[in-house]
Amino acid sequence: MKLTPMGTRLIAKQFDDDKVGSIIVPDMAKKVSLRATVVAIGEDCDWIKAGDTILFGRYARFDIPLRGEEWKDHFIMNEEDILCKIEGE
Repeated sequence: MKLTPMGTRLIAKQFDDDKVGSIIVPDMAKKVSLRATVVAIGEDCDWIKAGDTILFGRYARFDIPLRGEEWKDHFIMNEEDILCKIEGE
């Protein structure tokens, strides 16, 4: 299935922060990551492109309500809700 974001929306995949160094973090101790990789952009997105790593606000995302592993950890958000682009990681 293919999803195409419209306007200034984008689809991103949340970072999986399961490890700190070589230590695996248990589910109870995990915080929700506010970092993501942009997967697809709408036709009106000006500042961001697919493949960029971004930092976003806690309530800026809309989880994709589709079943299956293909869209696990993916969400939709508006380009204007991006706080910054992360470079050199």
